[in-house]
Amino acid sequence: MPTLANQSQITGVLIASYRRPAELRLAIEAALAQVQPISCVVVVDASPEPEKSEIVEICKAKVGVPIHFLDSPIPSSTIQRNIGAKALLALGVTRVLVLDDDTAPAPAYLSRLSKILDDFPDAIGASGVTFPPPPARTRLQTLKKTVFEVLGLESRTPGVISKAVCGIPVNRDKPEPVMTEWLFGCSLWRARVFDEVEYNPRLRGAALAEDLHFSLQASRFGTLWVDPLAQLHHSYSQVSRPDSALFAYRFARNRWFIIPDLPNPLLSRFFYFLSNAALASFAVLACICTLNLERGKEAVAYVKGTVDAIRDAAPR
Repeated sequence: MPTLANQSQITGVLIASYRRPAELRLAIEAALAQVQPISCVVVVDASPEPEKSEIVEICKAKVGVPIHFLDSPIPSSTIQRNIGAKALLALGVTRVLVLDDDTAPAPAYLSRLSKILDDFPDAIGASGVTFPPPPARTRLQTLKKTVFEVLGLESRTPGVISKAVCGIPVNRDKPEPVMTEWLFGCSLWRARVFDEVEYNPRLRGAALAEDLHFSLQASRFGTLWVDPLAQLHHSYSQVSRPDSALFAYRFARNRWFIIPDLPNPLLSRFFYFLSNAALASFAVLACICTLNLERGKEAVAYVKGTVDAIRDAAPR
């Protein structure tokens, strides 16, 4: 691919796609509608036919900026993003906006995140928040949050990685950017971070917690920021989304690989085992009380995910 013209700031967009041509089209349209212009889009696709042909046609559209299509032999967002990041570095971009294929950033999303990188020279990455915001918690959800705080799955401190290795969102009421310990997947990065860091290829499939691990690695090279006023619409498309058992498996497994990079690995290992055991127990109890076999499958998945993490078994 030819390199882009020399500019002080060149932002390329990276999208890993899988079997979602309709959603991808909307994501690209939202990227092209940014107040701050982008220079190119790289789509790394792992879809089978006929979706792949549809996505190739989307990438051939004449839209004013080049859209590069790259094929990935493995359907995994981490592997696909690594392929795309290398391609963008070769194009000479200085900043990389990573998007999921079922997201649509608001028109000012890129400009708000770019301002953070402009204002804070030590910033290596920035992200916004998903929109619309979650509904207010019910009493039951508040009780659940309290229990999860005890298990290390939640925290009262916004923007941190919890004791059991979960990313805690920032306070949406803050009008100014805040420094955090992690960024979600749809973030803006200085391109040079991809010379030093890659997405963990052991976190396969639709991944889970890959943004936490990448954030931890990237934070060695600069600070991380979230602008609560930068909005990203996420449709959470159900196309190819893992079922509850596979989600439970990946949630139990993937967090294990992040622990070595945390400040207190011993404490995190304790809460990792405690939280996974509790989640499996809750699922068993729900299965018995509701006769819902899916909850039983989740319980097994939490246990298997934990065991496979320790064994470093091939990811699912």
